[in-house]
Amino acid sequence: EQTLNQGNALIQQHPTSHTVHNILGAVNSLLGCKDQSVYHLREAIKLQPYHADAYNNLGAVLNDLGEYQEAQNLLEKAIQIKPAYAEAYNNLGNVLMKLKDYEKARDHYTKAIQINPKYIEAYNNSGVTLLTLGRYEEAQELLEKAIQIKPDYAEAYNNLGNVQTQLRNLDVSIESFKRAIAIRPDYVEAHNNLGLVLQVLGRLDDAVANYRHALDINPDYAEAHNNLGLVLHDQGKLDDAVASYHKALAVKPNYAKPYYNLANALKEQGKLHEAIDTYHKTLTLKPNYAEVHHNLGNT
Repeated sequence: EQTLNQGNALIQQHPTSHTVHNILGAVNSLLGCKDQSVYHLREAIKLQPYHADAYNNLGAVLNDLGEYQEAQNLLEKAIQIKPAYAEAYNNLGNVLMKLKDYEKARDHYTKAIQINPKYIEAYNNSGVTLLTLGRYEEAQELLEKAIQIKPDYAEAYNNLGNVQTQLRNLDVSIESFKRAIAIRPDYVEAHNNLGLVLQVLGRLDDAVANYRHALDINPDYAEAHNNLGLVLHDQGKLDDAVASYHKALAVKPNYAKPYYNLANALKEQGKLHEAIDTYHKTLTLKPNYAEVHHNLGNT
């Protein structure tokens, strides 16, 4: 905030400085003031149409705002101006991930790494892309490289845990998630992911503890509410499970999984009409949900 105050003071003195506008855009983005960030970055580009950093920063902000096509165009412009721009390649990979163009995203992360062989975010992001593509051993190699460069990289440990889960190395995945949490105790995704593995291993009380910890940190974490509901259901605590599914849906009303799980719990409670209605709600969100069609037919 001190930097922001200094920047605001400078812009009063130098309203046509593209450098100051770019700095204010970057700082506002870090502070979550996205509209102000966009304004200053657009001003920077207006004042200096060949300002690669401003194109890169604006592309990253618009990606966060879901404006993927413009973000892609801006990042491509940044690379056109500055061909060896590792950060722009990484940010363009992030946009392409959102657009589900995984192979192209991977190519851009690889280019970022070629330019900067110690670019840990690009190793991590490339690992996530390969995880999405089901190329688990390659993903593992890149995530381990990120951790080798930065041993306290919590995100890479969390993603490595996800890879080990897919490889069915569950004991190793538990250690990866625990390492991520040790580095960053408020890492809600790692607590949730650890809960999922513990649930698979039948350690239900431990899974519940991790889901509840995630929800203590972020009460609006719909996935953790849903996962907690599943464990409570497995423990025979149907009323508590139903309450958890409702909490997931209160946070994320278009989330199909909790509707399906809620319908299953209602069916088990003998509330068949409510279960049928809830299965139908699930299908409005995800018409090709095969398990729902099967259970609805049985109900």
